Amino acid sequence: MEGVSSRRRSVVAWLLLFGFARVVDGMHSSGKWSSLRFADEVTQFGFAGSSGQWMYGNVTNLNPKQFLAHQLTLVFANEDYYRKGTALYEAVKGNVKKPNCSAIMEPFSRVARMPVDECDRDGPNATDFLRYVPCKEDATCPTQPHNVTLVTASQLTFSVDAGAWPSNWYVILIACSLGTNYTNWRPCQWERISLGSRYQIDVEYDMWLVNGNPFGPNRDYFTYQFSFETQGILQMYIAFLFALTLLAIIHVCQRTRKGAQQHTLIHLYSTCLACTWVSVFFEFVHYMVYGQNGKGVPVLLTLGDFFSGAGQSFLMLLLLLIAKGWTITTTILTRKRALFLIWGVYVFLYLILLIIVTVQHDDLTGKIPYETVPGGIILALRCVFWFWFLYELRVSYLQENVQKKLVFYRLFSLLYSIWFLCLPIAIAIISGAVSSMYKFKVTVGVLLSLNVLSLVVMASLLWPSRSKYYFKLTTPVPDQKKLVEKI
Repeated sequence: MEGVSSRRRSVVAWLLLFGFARVVDGMHSSGKWSSLRFADEVTQFGFAGSSGQWMYGNVTNLNPKQFLAHQLTLVFANEDYYRKGTALYEAVKGNVKKPNCSAIMEPFSRVARMPVDECDRDGPNATDFLRYVPCKEDATCPTQPHNVTLVTASQLTFSVDAGAWPSNWYVILIACSLGTNYTNWRPCQWERISLGSRYQIDVEYDMWLVNGNPFGPNRDYFTYQFSFETQGILQMYIAFLFALTLLAIIHVCQRTRKGAQQHTLIHLYSTCLACTWVSVFFEFVHYMVYGQNGKGVPVLLTLGDFFSGAGQSFLMLLLLLIAKGWTITTTILTRKRALFLIWGVYVFLYLILLIIVTVQHDDLTGKIPYETVPGGIILALRCVFWFWFLYELRVSYLQENVQKKLVFYRLFSLLYSIWFLCLPIAIAIISGAVSSMYKFKVTVGVLLSLNVLSLVVMASLLWPSRSKYYFKLTTPVPDQKKLVEKI
């Protein structure tokens, strides 16, 4: 599908610029498609709510002067008619070597209103699933039913009855057409459009899917443009951005006061906080704009991922430095080269895996990135890092003899073991027990909660009135060259 390939090319471009990118298919889907592909998913959307749901837009021929003996079929159906082991789903996924249009479209022939009137079995009582495309430029699609109100500036419109429960609906383009009395095909039989450049049909599509009434002025900003699985995401980012901003203000005020602690650990915490704040802010702006135009600002989402990963990586480094007992049990940082080398390798692997999962992950599968193989490896690396954290902590604990510091080590170990392990455990539960309609928002909520709470806990531990009992942060830190390194 050219729409997908163009998005892949955009991913590669952003990889060159920013290191990685995320592909997001939103409610405003546009692109190009060729009949040589036979069948493809254009987009999917989660409908829910009682105010009505709609899909509308335009599908035009890239070669307006081309004579079309047959037309493509646009299928707009819910997962019951598409996802659950249907022949259409297998054909879209490329699992059928010689697709048969008659077999693939038979389920729709039984229940759907046909694009050709004489082929209708149930007449006006049939379900509205199909349209012939492309449509003539600046004209309504000939197969648009008269009883469905057309949205302004669109060639085709579907009114969706999603029912009481949230459900995913899919837009599929397929190179199948019905035979009529005016063609050399068997009447009312689905046939594949001939292969070869002579019969190739290239179309350009621009479609909108909305949870709400496009004809009315009262639209819920937080749901209208958003697929059900992303509804609530914007409110999450508003809440967490407020919490991080408050934490950042308190931290800056504490850092800028006279006599404030100036230590490498404090600087590293400031970096973690700054990266996390920037990440949440960028993604907040993306979803704010998304609520307006259905596309958002994907570049900001990409940068948000980058800063989120950077914030977690710097926090892991900070945790390791504390676990090694630096400024608690000892003022000498031992095995410094090994520490930074292993941490650097982790950051490099994390970045590579993030690039792979971004390029390969398809939002249309209904899976979250952590359910992919690269995503699973990222979680495994997090667990490996946790074991290293515990090892260093145990060594420091055995070297310490001050009771207050021993209590600190135990508390520190408990709190940040929860931070390390909670995400992999949560992903395991989400993958096995949570519906695909809720996976994304639950995962985002868990990830944001863990990151923000970890920063709040660290701010509490490093707070001057408390840190003086455990840390030696007021002692000047020696120059790097003077740090004793034991290998």
